Amino acid sequence: MAAVVLGGTGGIGLAIARSLVERGYAVGIASRRAGAVRDAAAQLRDAAAKAWEGRPEGATAAHVLLKSGMPPPPVLGIAAEASSKQEVRRVVAETMQAAAAYAEEAIPALQGTQWGGVPCSQMLPLRAAVGCSGMPADGLSMRQSEEEARLGIDSSLMAGLWLTQEAAIAMRRTGGGSVVLVGSAAHLRPRPGQTAYAAAKAGLEGLARSAACELGRFGVRVNVCAPGFIGAGMTLSSLSEAEQLAMAQRSPLRRLGTPADVAAAVEFLASPHDAPLLVRDAGPGASFITGQSLVVDGGLSTSGL
Repeated sequence: MAAVVLGGTGGIGLAIARSLVERGYAVGIASRRAGAVRDAAAQLRDAAAKAWEGRPEGATAAHVLLKSGMPPPPVLGIAAEASSKQEVRRVVAETMQAAAAYAEEAIPALQGTQWGGVPCSQMLPLRAAVGCSGMPADGLSMRQSEEEARLGIDSSLMAGLWLTQEAAIAMRRTGGGSVVLVGSAAHLRPRPGQTAYAAAKAGLEGLARSAACELGRFGVRVNVCAPGFIGAGMTLSSLSEAEQLAMAQRSPLRRLGTPADVAAAVEFLASPHDAPLLVRDAGPGASFITGQSLVVDGGLSTSGL
């Protein structure tokens, strides 16, 4: 299968991309920062190679390809602006093209096996699209400039809209898939200076519910994963050590979240991971979940503190 991760270069986004790569996805990550994209893609290729070599014998077609000398499915690093519809379309198209090229190369190695009759289009279809882009655009609402507000809204809400649109167009052709928009629990427990950011992340939930109603008939599910305070990336840089400790103590679980916590939730919402090159899931996964928001905040939003 193939997946696109907007904002997959660090913190939560990189952890999500790594979890999909290790499952055997062909993955395209995108960010406006070309250097960050290049470095993250190199890390993910290393992770893909290690996971590829460690696959259990006979589990899937992947083992046949491994024995034939095929490398793991491709990882693409694409410099792109997530708030641009045309750029998001390009990211989806380039990821699908790379996945299709890999599938074409893999077909001869699978001849004579139980996977030999699988059409190329079904070998690595786009099954997951994750929107993890967004700029904090911090600033008090009465002082925030139009440019700052638009940056906060466009980099998250508009990016999520374009990703949902482009992914759905691709997914409906090959049996559906899952769009997961990474929101935030910020609108549940707001802090001063997060007006545009919280509004954009709250908007993703409305987007997911509406899109879920439209796209379910095509087998396309749309959900939101809403992290709370995560000890990495933008959250970590915005809090002092004392504030981090205080926030952890306010959580019912007495800790901040990690990127891996969020990646596990996104991986669940993207499930079932079911394609010839992957280990088939034992159960239905999240196949009956759409239009929902999964809050991953250690219970902080329900603690009343």
